[in-house]
Amino acid sequence: MNFEQVETFYYVTLTKSFIQTSKVLYISQPTVSARINALERELGHKLFYRNRKIVTLTQSGEVFFHMQKKYLKT
Repeated sequence: MNFEQVETFYYVTLTKSFIQTSKVLYISQPTVSARINALERELGHKLFYRNRKIVTLTQSGEVFFHMQKKYLKT
């Protein structure tokens, strides 16, 4: 797990969108997806439910978000 993955997770959680996160972080949408997929593989849990318009946190995602948000306040 690295800072970029956690930062990306945080912004996807806030924006509820991989595309919006890519705009906020000035990276491509495939990079957002790759970072989230790598983080999920490393943690061994799905963090988001995905559909075409919005992403929402899974229960594991909720736990991870609350563990990380104190380090990533913006």
